[in-house]
Amino acid sequence: MGHICQLLCLLNQYRRLLGSCNVEGSPLFHILSGNLSHQIERHLFPDLPSNRYAEIASRVREICERYSLPYNFGSLLRRFTTTIWRVLRLALPGGRKLEPVPALPTAKAPDT
Repeated sequence: MGHICQLLCLLNQYRRLLGSCNVEGSPLFHILSGNLSHQIERHLFPDLPSNRYAEIASRVREICERYSLPYNFGSLLRRFTTTIWRVLRLALPGGRKLEPVPALPTAKAPDT
């Protein structure tokens, strides 16, 4: 039973990593945002005080690179436009499909 719990914990951490994204900015930006710009660290370590996120961010990034895990980050403008684009894409009919809709097969006329 212990191995199953460990596996579920790892999968939960992986899901948190995939669903999070850090926003780049100056130390003042991080202070004014309440360090919520460190979303990855906040989701991986929810009990850690927010003023410590910046200290562990580089270590978390190194671990992600070592194990080829995504470490999503970008500017506030880039993150905002990506979010708006995703919301609009998912709001439109057929927007959930990432691939183009395949062409319908054409019916052949019977040979006469």
